[in-house]
Amino acid sequence: MQRNITYLILLPGLLLGLFAGHAHAQLSNKVTFGGAGRFLLDQGRIDGELLETDTTTARRELNGLALFDFGVTIRPNEDTEIKSVMRVENDIDGFWGAGITFQLRELTARGVAGKVVRYAIGDIDAALTPYTLWNPSSEFRLMRNPAFDVFRDIVDYENFYADSTWRQQGLEAEWKLDFDRGIESLTFHGLVSKNRNTDYFTLPDRLLAFGRVQAVINPAFSLQLQAINLFEIAESAQFNDEERAHRAGSILASTGTSCSSMDWRLDVETGLSSVRYANLAEAPDEPTEDFFVDGTARLQWPQRNLQASLSYRDVGPDYRAPGAQSRRLDPAASAAAFSFYTNRETQRPVSIADVVRDRTLYNRTIAPELGAFNPSWENAQPYGQATPNRRGVHAAVNWTGDSARRMEWRGEAAFLTEIRGEGTEALRRFLTVEAAGIVHLGRYAGWEKALDLHAGLRNQQTTRSGTEGIDEVSLGSLQAELGLQWEIYPRLDLLGGMLFLQSEGNEYLADRDGFNRIVFYDAYTADLRENWISAGLRYRFSDNMVLSAQYFYLDRLNNLDPTTAYTLQQAVVLYNLFF
Repeated sequence: MQRNITYLILLPGLLLGLFAGHAHAQLSNKVTFGGAGRFLLDQGRIDGELLETDTTTARRELNGLALFDFGVTIRPNEDTEIKSVMRVENDIDGFWGAGITFQLRELTARGVAGKVVRYAIGDIDAALTPYTLWNPSSEFRLMRNPAFDVFRDIVDYENFYADSTWRQQGLEAEWKLDFDRGIESLTFHGLVSKNRNTDYFTLPDRLLAFGRVQAVINPAFSLQLQAINLFEIAESAQFNDEERAHRAGSILASTGTSCSSMDWRLDVETGLSSVRYANLAEAPDEPTEDFFVDGTARLQWPQRNLQASLSYRDVGPDYRAPGAQSRRLDPAASAAAFSFYTNRETQRPVSIADVVRDRTLYNRTIAPELGAFNPSWENAQPYGQATPNRRGVHAAVNWTGDSARRMEWRGEAAFLTEIRGEGTEALRRFLTVEAAGIVHLGRYAGWEKALDLHAGLRNQQTTRSGTEGIDEVSLGSLQAELGLQWEIYPRLDLLGGMLFLQSEGNEYLADRDGFNRIVFYDAYTADLRENWISAGLRYRFSDNMVLSAQYFYLDRLNNLDPTTAYTLQQAVVLYNLFF
C-alpha cells in the first residue's frame, strides 16, 4: 500500500510537470495540446455523539486519486476544429493498475460552413437567459475564498459548470446577418440535444431544443427573442404513448448609453411557459401556463469603480422552465466521505464541508421536476431567479476599489413575497441581505507580497403569519465566511479560512407529484450550527499549477437531535494543474 501511494505521488507529478513545461505545445499549426491533472490525498477522521453507540463504523478513512485529462485539438483546415479530452484516473486503492479507468470526457467538432454558419456537434455548453436556460449557482458561494476556492473550482470543472451554462450533447448552429440601414444586425442561434435516452420499452427519448433571434437596432437598443422546449418522443419507446412537453419563451429588450462620468443600462425581460401532457391518466387536463416579468436598471461610474443595480421581478406560481429551474445541488445525495454510520444503515447528514468539496453531490442534468432543496441553505430562491411564486425587489452595489485597489466590496439585498399562498391564504415573506469584501492589507502597508483578508456575511429570514404550530413560519439562516491569504515567501502562501452556518426556526416544505403539483406539506424544523475551519500552505508554481497541504476541522451540531452531532477532521494534499 505504501509503495502504491508513493508511486501515485511521484509519477503524476513528473508526468504533469513535463507537460506543464510544454503548455499548449504545438506539433504543427494544426494540432495543439491542453488539459488538466490532479493528485489528491485525503486522510479523514470522524468523531462525536454520532458514533458513540456505533461499534462497526470505521473512524478513519484514507481516500485519494490521481487523474489526468489529456486534450487534443485538431484543425484540419481554417474552418474546422475537432477537440477531444481523454481522462485517465486511478484511485489510491487501485493496486498495480487494477483501479485505472479510461473515459472520453469531451468530444466536439466545430467550424464554419460556407463562411456563414458557425456550428458545433458533440459536447456543447449552452445558456440563454436566467428565465429560459440558465445554470444558477449553488449554495455557499458567498465570495471568493483562497482557502476553499480550489475545491469549488474542482466541483465546477468536474460537473462542466461554466458561466451559468448546462453541458449538452447535440447540434448547435449560429449565423449573423449585417444590414446597411434600418437595423445593424440579426443573429440566429439554435440547438438540439438529447436530454434522456430511451430504454426502447416504456421510457421515451427526451430532447431539448431552443432557438434565439437577436436584433441589434442601434448601439443603444437591442431585442432578443428566445424559445425553449423540453419534450418527449412517444414513438421512441415500443410500449409507450405518453408525452410531456415543457415550453418557455421570452423577449428581452435592452437599452443604455455610456458617457465619461456614468454608464446606464435597462434590461426588461418577460415571457410565458406552458406544460402539456398527452395520454397520461393522472395528468392535468388543461395545460399549465404562467408568465414572468423582470426589469433591471444598472448604473456604473467608471472613474469611481462603482456599480449599482435595482431589479423588480414577478415569477408566476405555475411558471415552469426546466432549463432555468433545475438545481445543481442535491441535498439528499450521499456524501463521498464517511457516507453511512450505524452498521452502514444510516446516511450521514450532509455538511457545508461536503457542499464545498464533494463533486458527487451535484447534478449535471436538466430535469422537468422541481428538485428538493434545503431551506436552511437557501429558501428565498432555491431555483435561482426563475424560482416560481416570487415577487419583489433586489438591489446590489459593487465597488472594485480605489486607484490602488486596496479594498473591494459588494452588498446585496432582496425583499420577496409569495404571489399565491401554499396551504393557506397567508403569504411568505423573504428578506435576504449579504455583503462581502476583500482588504488587501499588503497594499496598505506598501509590501510587494500579498496579504489579503476576505470576509462575507449573509442573513436570510422567512416569515409567514398564522397560527403557531399550524401555518406560522419563521426560519432564519446566517452564513459567515472568512479567508486569509498571506504570501510569506515568493509564491508560497499561508492560507486560512472559516465557513459558518446557523439556522433556527420552522418551515413547511411542499411535497410535489410528478406533475409538479403540491400534494402535501412536510413540517421542517431547524436548530442547527456548523463551523468549518481550515489552515494550510499553498505553493504556486504558476497561475495554473498549485500544490497545497491543508487541515480542515468541521463541527456539526443539530440541537433537535444531539445524537447526530459529529466532528470531522481532514488532512488534504492537493496538486492541481491546468495547461
